[in-house]
Amino acid sequence: MQRRQLKNKPWADAAGVSEGAIRNFLNGLSDSLSTRVLEKLARQQGVSVAALLGEESAFGVVKVRFYVGAGEEVFALDDADGIDEAEGPVGTEAAIIRGQSMYPVYKDRDIIFFDEVPVQDLNELLGEDCIVELNDGRRFLKQVRRGTRPGLFSLASYNAPEIEDVVVRNGAVVRWVYKPRRR
Repeated sequence: MQRRQLKNKPWADAAGVSEGAIRNFLNGLSDSLSTRVLEKLARQQGVSVAALLGEESAFGVVKVRFYVGAGEEVFALDDADGIDEAEGPVGTEAAIIRGQSMYPVYKDRDIIFFDEVPVQDLNELLGEDCIVELNDGRRFLKQVRRGTRPGLFSLASYNAPEIEDVVVRNGAVVRWVYKPRRR
């Protein structure tokens, strides 16, 4: 199984098992993690169980269907924009960053890969960089935080004021970022 730059505790927390169980599994001392636990770990990493276990590639060709512009708003690309492809995690969609509105975290031409299937349990988005869709149909790349009342969320930005107390329809967690070589 690939560690993907995580220590045992985050793996254990994501799967709801002890750090010892994860350590034994990662070190090949045990192969007894349940299917449920493996599915949780794979989802947390944004890959399939087979990819998590090293049985298939976790990466493939992903179409870049969106761009993130000023104000971190997300827009769909159309064929006239020259939809591109990039190698990224299987089961994700991709958006290219345009401009410097999210500098220094995301830079112009970075490509973010986010879950293909939006999360319906919005609590799973808390504290994560996500593509969120609001009830009015607008989409943003933001970090999701709790709002001041139940059912409302605040959307944090790296370089702009928060969008406070909005209804979020759904969201998809950013799983990976490609940062092109810059000269």
